[in-house]
Amino acid sequence: MKELKHENLVQFFGVCNEPPNICIVIQYCKKGSLKDVLRNSEIELDWMFKLSFAYDIGMEYIHRSSLKSHGNLKSNTCLVDSRLQIKLSGFGLWEFKHGTQHRLIPLENPKYEEMYWIAPELLREVCLPFNGTQKGDVFSFAIIMRELIYSTEVGPYHDIQLEPKGKAQMCDEALITLLTACWSENPDQRPPFSSIRRDFSKCSGWSESKKSPKMEILNAVMNYLYLVTVHH
Repeated sequence: MKELKHENLVQFFGVCNEPPNICIVIQYCKKGSLKDVLRNSEIELDWMFKLSFAYDIGMEYIHRSSLKSHGNLKSNTCLVDSRLQIKLSGFGLWEFKHGTQHRLIPLENPKYEEMYWIAPELLREVCLPFNGTQKGDVFSFAIIMRELIYSTEVGPYHDIQLEPKGKAQMCDEALITLLTACWSENPDQRPPFSSIRRDFSKCSGWSESKKSPKMEILNAVMNYLYLVTVHH
């Protein structure tokens, strides 16, 4: 875990296994989780900021690492630092935290809201692997993107109509096509994160180069917000 270093992963410092202070020590992220930022932030986040969150998600690195997959990707495991940069958390150390590599979904009083980000093929498993799968992570990413687009303050199952057309009409057609593929019922039809990042840059109109005008503006605004946060 300590060897995993990436600008979009929360930094892992170590663990304490001496009772009663058993804990995992990780980097502190001042803004809390992405879920907190979307629902509680006093800062009005525009479309460009929301796209930056998804663009910086960091999953391509995890899939190429020794972990292979995240398994717990959702808006409240995407932490946000003082510069509004995503820091992924909630991955690895499953046996240390739970004493097992699998988890069971209880038939009585299941936590349905926790299932919102879990891919359907994994929900059908008797024993759900804590580390999940790469295709399952892609499904979870699409659900987070849905949260970014709608930024709703209520639970994930509130929209009974399931046809919120207003926001969808504002989205780039290529983005809608990409997300539809990401949450496909068939996991084999979901694209890998390497191609998601490439296609995503086309959807948002950004260049991979940080020298593009939009990225320069975004970085300048983030630096400004960081200074405001530090001095207030």
